[in-house]
Amino acid sequence: MTSKFDEYTSNGFCAYPLFSVSDISMLQNLLLSRVQDLTCSELCFQNLYDSQLSSSMHQLVTRSTCRFLELPDHIVHNLFSNPFIKQLFDFYKILDPGIYWTGSLDQNLFKQNAAGFRIVRPLVQSDVARLHVDRHIGGRLHSSNFRFFSLWLPLNLPSLLYPIQFVNGSHTYDYSSSGFNRLSGLSLCFDDQDNFTLESPTLTSGEVVLFDSNTIHGNGFNHSVDSNRISLEIRFYSSSLISSLYKS
Repeated sequence: MTSKFDEYTSNGFCAYPLFSVSDISMLQNLLLSRVQDLTCSELCFQNLYDSQLSSSMHQLVTRSTCRFLELPDHIVHNLFSNPFIKQLFDFYKILDPGIYWTGSLDQNLFKQNAAGFRIVRPLVQSDVARLHVDRHIGGRLHSSNFRFFSLWLPLNLPSLLYPIQFVNGSHTYDYSSSGFNRLSGLSLCFDDQDNFTLESPTLTSGEVVLFDSNTIHGNGFNHSVDSNRISLEIRFYSSSLISSLYKS
């Protein structure tokens, strides 16, 4: 039987059970508080779930400068203590592991022990991240030596039903600048998506997708009629790599 580690190293991604029901509930509430703070509103999670964000409010909360959520200490501790996560630290030779939300290098946007969040409205293509790789931190091309890993965590039913998609085995290729056609936001994106066979892992609540920074992913369209798709992304870096790129 193939181990999760073998599946990850072969495919460039794998599903893995990582969060408890109480963890999911806590993260939902923390994200709700974050959205309330950003919008100066009294939304409840059901409002956030049921597509009650206006276009202007959605634009406000998903700005690149503020699209992060600070993680509780016990969540960070549990992640660093997880045997599979520790195995991946060894695989990537990350001796000084850290969790960072990273944005534009030009604007020096980064935050330790924070996750990125995404709120994808029903049937709105512009909310969906195009196919891309994460290796090119801060919207700049980086060499194949820039390797790390991430996890994608669904926070509600639409994110379980319509997760992001991955290109199996794509992590083994070195995507030079010729592999990209345009810069979209902070991610260098592939324009010709028809050349890729996309896969979406089947997830249950508390499961995540762990994936390599060089794995092509994205394109997670929300086919729900009336519910937002809400998710978090947590990136695991070498702290020295981040300190070499961003100014503290």
